[in-house]
Amino acid sequence: MKSLYPYQLEATQKINDFYYSSDKDATICMSSGLGMNTVIYQAIEDILKNNKKCKILYLCGIESMTYQTEEDLNNFSSYITVYNYLPDLKENGVFVTNYKNLLTYTGEFNYNYFDFIICRDLNFLNPDYQYPFLDSTFKGKRLIVLNTFKENKLVKNIKNIFEYKISDAIQNGYINNVSEHHFIENFIIPFLKHLKFKNILNEQFFKDYKADVTAEFNNQKYIFEFKTYRTKYIESSLIKSCCHLLKSHTNDNTLIHNILIINAKIDEELKQEILNETKIEIWDLSNLIYLCKQNEELIQKLVKYTPYPISDIKGIEPILFKPDFKNDYNIHEKDYYQEFKQRLENCPEGIKDNKKFEKICTDIINYLFGTEFFQTDTQHKTNDKLFRMDMICSLKGTTEFWKFLMQFYNTKFVVFEFKNYSEQIDQNIIFIASKYLFPEALRNVAFIISRHGLHKNAELIINSKIKNEKKLIISLTDEDLLIMLAYKSNGQDPSDYLLAKVEKMLMSLSIY
Repeated sequence: MKSLYPYQLEATQKINDFYYSSDKDATICMSSGLGMNTVIYQAIEDILKNNKKCKILYLCGIESMTYQTEEDLNNFSSYITVYNYLPDLKENGVFVTNYKNLLTYTGEFNYNYFDFIICRDLNFLNPDYQYPFLDSTFKGKRLIVLNTFKENKLVKNIKNIFEYKISDAIQNGYINNVSEHHFIENFIIPFLKHLKFKNILNEQFFKDYKADVTAEFNNQKYIFEFKTYRTKYIESSLIKSCCHLLKSHTNDNTLIHNILIINAKIDEELKQEILNETKIEIWDLSNLIYLCKQNEELIQKLVKYTPYPISDIKGIEPILFKPDFKNDYNIHEKDYYQEFKQRLENCPEGIKDNKKFEKICTDIINYLFGTEFFQTDTQHKTNDKLFRMDMICSLKGTTEFWKFLMQFYNTKFVVFEFKNYSEQIDQNIIFIASKYLFPEALRNVAFIISRHGLHKNAELIINSKIKNEKKLIISLTDEDLLIMLAYKSNGQDPSDYLLAKVEKMLMSLSIY
């Protein structure tokens, strides 16, 4: 068996259980990018190993997927025999084809020749039609594989045996919460709307190719491909390979503009070279910064979804695309200070309203420092389920305060705890917060945000944690939050306030 994640193992087992159950039909649903192919291939291997007489029909959406599936199955396991000529399949193996081939086949096709039918990519089918491979006269097992959780009339009354979403994978730590999917949804779509693109569609098929996004500008068709990286500079060979692959899918169609968007810095000469060779225009960070012109919200989102500081990168106009900014106007900036102040004042003190206070504080922290954090997670549990942190963030080290924490406290992550107590925080809360911190996880700094600050005994515990364990726990109150909000409203860096606060705390620390 291949090395699978626990959720993939569970999904594989669900398929095996279904195959040996009395149920005739089932669906399984898993978001794109979570390894559905691996799950299905593993289940096929398991079934064929344990059944010497099992013929499987594997239905793909389009022809190119058929070829890819045949190759993948052949490479996956020696127990899987793939046939592309049906008469050769006598007892045990897989016949791979696609819906178009079946529906245009002029001869007689006996679906009951197969013991198991696996249907993929139902988005290629008309939900109002009745298809023979979904007919109730089929006597064997039938599994419908879905990658969208939207209702589909073709499988309306069929039992679902397993589902797993991107949010589940993030919650369980299998993927980062900053992914190309989130980058597209939360930055690219608003970004393209800002540039006055129309008919913006996510994950659309263009012939045999699934484009990340398609859109129109000045009655011209655009296809966008996205690549996100964790480093500022990328090897030119990787960029060239990506562009040549994109070119092969779009077949040099001169009526379509192909753009590769990358959250890294690409040399201008390389962009021009690739444009000349492939007709693909690259928008890198410098182009994105330029195109976010006059929209501070988009700039903030771009900074958030970039895993390193970008303050040193200057905006550069793209080579071909010329934005229409002539009718743009500046919108009066929202008064975040007054909004957050009002929300804090309207939040009653006490454990009963702790969730409300937690949401307010989370919004404030993200507003003040969101561009400093690359990844954030709320209600994050440790893998042993013993501890749950209100909020944990990974640092980029953009400004002096966060650099200070990373350098002198060897921390990559900071923890935030929100306490809506009507009295001062006691020492027990400090002991609990300190358990979240340990050097092996590069997690040595925590912030405790409360309504009335610390009891004197709690301050003594914080001092001892700094001296004896090199754990830094910083107490903040409503007043501190409002001061930092005022800093930001006045164009000052709110992290400078934190730096001064920590410096004062350390300067007053006694060796005893």
